[in-house]
Amino acid sequence: MKDRSLPFYAMPLIRGRTLERLILRRSSGIGGLRLRREFTQATLLRMLGQLCLTLQSAHDKRIIHRISSRPTS
Repeated sequence: MKDRSLPFYAMPLIRGRTLERLILRRSSGIGGLRLRREFTQATLLRMLGQLCLTLQSAHDKRIIHRISSRPTS
């Protein structure tokens, strides 16, 4: 039996483009050129850096997080 005494917070799902999907489409021929102009490698690296800092902050506060409830194939 799981211990259900720990507090938790569930955030609503916000629909939109995922970073994974954006990167995959950027590298494909489907809209890739426009996405490469809009999301340069430097921009994507800054986004990744912000994501890393956010996760590190959560880890420093001993926050347990789950990024996705469904694994991708």
